[in-house]
Amino acid sequence: GLNYRYDRADSETYFNGTLDDTTWRAFGQLEWRASEHWLLQGGAMFEDTQLIGNSLTPRVAVNYLINPRHGLRAVYSEAIRSPDMFENSVNWSYRVTNLQPTAYGQSSARYFVKTRGPGNLDQEHMRSRELGYNGYFAGQRLALDVKLFHDEITGMISEPLRNNQFIASNANTARFSGAETQLDWRVDDADRLRFTYAYVDVDASNPQDARQTARNSGSAGWMRDWGKGWNSALFYYGDDALNGYRFERIDTRIAKRIRLGKASLELAGVLQHRLDHQPTTFIDNNYDERQVMYFSAELAL
Repeated sequence: GLNYRYDRADSETYFNGTLDDTTWRAFGQLEWRASEHWLLQGGAMFEDTQLIGNSLTPRVAVNYLINPRHGLRAVYSEAIRSPDMFENSVNWSYRVTNLQPTAYGQSSARYFVKTRGPGNLDQEHMRSRELGYNGYFAGQRLALDVKLFHDEITGMISEPLRNNQFIASNANTARFSGAETQLDWRVDDADRLRFTYAYVDVDASNPQDARQTARNSGSAGWMRDWGKGWNSALFYYGDDALNGYRFERIDTRIAKRIRLGKASLELAGVLQHRLDHQPTTFIDNNYDERQVMYFSAELAL
């Protein structure tokens, strides 16, 4: 596949005018079933950006199929994040207008603080390694996925992006090691249960980066098909500490699917209820109410 992206920013304050960027991407994947038990996968993406340059990121996976329902996998992949226009090329200043009375005969002037981006930032680079197992137990209608992972990010841009305190650089690193598991159990034709859990150990050169990942997190959910187009879902989400704040929430969803000839319309309502009294990640991130409700409509043709 191919991808083209064009970004344009027009801001007197942040860019002293107009700044644009173009990104080209080419990507592909090859899969080879070498034998009844071995499945090999390889892929890569080439990216070229006007402001940063180019990169090539690969992905390689080896799957051993014990039988059609159970398999082991080993995966190595790389990814990049290109600095955005603000991080790399900001030209930050404030123009004050309509000065009354005028200052030295001038009705407008620039605030004395001015910030410039470094202009030579590199891409953040992530290397990921994974060992996993995926299985389906037909008798119990139970699907299980377990993986161990180790991720490393180099060249991280972690410094605060504030006027007069803008020190963007590629000086930071982070390492994430842990395990994830997901269990999906179809109890009967109507009921389905799903459980997830993740344990993550973080080591980062910038302490603030380490605080953005919870050590323990997970979810538990019950989904039911009530018939005649009605279905519901009840999910619990929680983690022990995200930036020092505990997170616990229950989501309830009720939906109705309506047939419209060959098309269908699904109307749904969701109620989210916070069980904790903590902010979300940062101290200023608070809802006025502990309950949030929203509705959706989806038309499938």
